[in-house]
Amino acid sequence: MSTFLRKLKLTFSILPFLLIPQLTNAIDYYWVGGSGNWSDISHWATSSGGTTFHNVAPTASDNVFFDANSFSGPGQVVLVNNDNIFCQDMSWSQVGGNPTVRATDSRLLNIIGSVQLDGNMIFDFAGDIV
Repeated sequence: MSTFLRKLKLTFSILPFLLIPQLTNAIDYYWVGGSGNWSDISHWATSSGGTTFHNVAPTASDNVFFDANSFSGPGQVVLVNNDNIFCQDMSWSQVGGNPTVRATDSRLLNIIGSVQLDGNMIFDFAGDIV
């Protein structure tokens, strides 16, 4: 076997192992700023209560968090304005003011991992959940 073919074979045998960490490394998204649309990236911070924002909405490999720093007053609403939304894990923990996540029946929520809801929230998702 030529040196070139051995190097090529080695490259292709190592390549999957180099890609796996990239595929499984979830990014954390924190909702901030109260009411708003899911697709509005000015609500998706890199830390709880943070002011540095992601440049895209969450994807299927990202974790989303709604917490005590997400809402500034009672009755605020996260409106799902995309046909399909995705996340790895979704957590609503220690939210105050009875916030609502709302979606019409034409929306689809794709959760790859787990979901944790809080007793101090309203889950008004009329669409499908996968």
